[in-house]
Amino acid sequence: MAYKDLRKLFFADKDNYESIYQNRFSNESAIHLGIEISGNPAFFLITPEILQLSMEILRLNSSLAPLREVLPGKAFSQYRNTCLISEITLTNDIENVHSSRREISDLLSALSQHDNRKRFRGLVNKYAMLLNDEPRQLETCQDIRNIFDEMVSNEIKMDKPDHLPDGNIFRAESVTVYSGSDKPLHQGLYPEKLIIQTMNQALEFLNNETVEKLLRISVFHYLFGYIHPFYDGNGRVSRFISSYLLSGVLDPIVSFHLSLTIKEQITNYYKAFEICNDPRNKGDLTPFVLMFLQIIRDSIKELISDLKAKIGEFKYYLERITVVFPKQNSHFWQLCSLLIQAALFSEDGIPTHELLESMEISRNTLSTYLKKLPEELYSSKRITSNIKHYKMNLPVFEEYSNKALQSISSKSIDNTTI
Repeated sequence: MAYKDLRKLFFADKDNYESIYQNRFSNESAIHLGIEISGNPAFFLITPEILQLSMEILRLNSSLAPLREVLPGKAFSQYRNTCLISEITLTNDIENVHSSRREISDLLSALSQHDNRKRFRGLVNKYAMLLNDEPRQLETCQDIRNIFDEMVSNEIKMDKPDHLPDGNIFRAESVTVYSGSDKPLHQGLYPEKLIIQTMNQALEFLNNETVEKLLRISVFHYLFGYIHPFYDGNGRVSRFISSYLLSGVLDPIVSFHLSLTIKEQITNYYKAFEICNDPRNKGDLTPFVLMFLQIIRDSIKELISDLKAKIGEFKYYLERITVVFPKQNSHFWQLCSLLIQAALFSEDGIPTHELLESMEISRNTLSTYLKKLPEELYSSKRITSNIKHYKMNLPVFEEYSNKALQSISSKSIDNTTI
């Protein structure tokens, strides 16, 4: 049976509203946070549905590793980078901050240049940290402020300098969260002393290992939004923190898919915040935990579906390389495979230096192999730093393979007739 939030019960079942709240609050499966939400002590229930969702998430997560192993390392690396570009673009988009895939891709390629003048460089750099599995401390308010400074402070300084934090760690003044239609949705905590106190309590809960970590991540995501410690950048910092934390529990690629699923379910996402912020919900965070676990589950499901589809396409085209080019050698077939991988999994294609490294050949040899490929079969373009990126033109390759198969079929018919 679907879990009914207390706000809804306040209107639908006023006679039993208080007793239902007391039963939930004193239930042996209730987890109490020691934090007040809209004047009520915060808690959530570990319901059968929450347990089921948690187990489903772990089960689905275990099926990602075998899919990754089916793909060549280069293909999975390209796919992961493409997911990362989507994640960064969408986490901006959720906050109505425009950034193009081209802009994010170029920044990702040029991180070693350390050019802090470029917009979103800090944001891209923080997400790139997840690629390298770098550890991150999350124990104090200063740790949160450090993430903000590294991620979004430069961009906010460029666009809205008056939105930078003006307190000791967080904001010094009050702030109201508005909807897209300028309807007030939530008043962030105030003054800064209360922000710091509540964030410390939230961090203490986040690091409480007696509670299952997926539940802690879900609750902390809500608490961060409720506290709203900064004037600007709260959503992006919060989603990054959740992505980072999930990368330590689940397959890291799940953390590059979170914003996409949130964007797809944005109405339910904001609705869960609205429900739990309401004083009539009396601090019950169960609805938010359920919603966030569903987002994580759906995110993994979408990843599995997408990976299976791309693996199927890759196998399909891979089988046709020797059909289209039956008289070439294994190095040439490897080049075709890499170009197909680039077309299916990468954002821009595979750069020259990666082709050379993967094939362990010289530039001259690569040039020789590329000359054997009909020009219409692949594309090459210069992206950043005049580096060429290559990928197979799959629709044309499909035409070539169909003609080759028809030719083989015709020869077989002729031989049978003879």
